[in-house]
Amino acid sequence: MEDCKQLKHDVDKCFHNLKEQIDHSFILMKEQPEKKEEVVNTWKKHIIQFITYTFNASEKYDNRDVFKAITKALMFGK
Repeated sequence: MEDCKQLKHDVDKCFHNLKEQIDHSFILMKEQPEKKEEVVNTWKKHIIQFITYTFNASEKYDNRDVFKAITKALMFGK
């Protein structure tokens, strides 16, 4: 990673892609209601994987600040 500017750019790009997939998920569930459970389970699976990876990386690098910030944002929207 070059610097914080590059990190921000890359994370923004990932977030843009996530927003597109959220929109796609709602459209898919509207057009194919029978797929709702599959769509929700896909999101749950990946959110859990993200949280688990973040926790493990925090432990690996002996720095829980990022994990705490992400967890707080997910729980409280802050």
